[in-house]
Amino acid sequence: MSHAVATEHAPVFKMGDASNFKPLKAREDQIKTLHSKVDLELPPNPLEHIEKRLREGAASNRNVKMVLEVCVHCSVSLDNCPTYVRIKDIYNSPVGRAELIIAVLKAESLSERIFGKAVGARALDEERL
Repeated sequence: MSHAVATEHAPVFKMGDASNFKPLKAREDQIKTLHSKVDLELPPNPLEHIEKRLREGAASNRNVKMVLEVCVHCSVSLDNCPTYVRIKDIYNSPVGRAELIIAVLKAESLSERIFGKAVGARALDEERL
């Protein structure tokens, strides 16, 4: 029987527990290699591309529209979201993702220009992504 030894520097890993995982961003050369292997080109400005795709999805996808317009933050979806159940990170939940999209959509709206962050508008940046 093996025992995991916890130290101040190394948290104990438990099977299925991802709560200690830190975000990891692949190196740019790795991303380019992966894209080239499947014949895809990287967009010149990835953040602009992602923001554009979020806007397109919110405008054209009925399911996305419904989630963004109907979610009342009741937390019922949290217990059914495998990512949230595992890591308990509200930003990696249906509510967190919807809030991210709403904040990005508001960032270019008239309300953002007038009221800014008071209405929850935030531009998409590397940290938020």
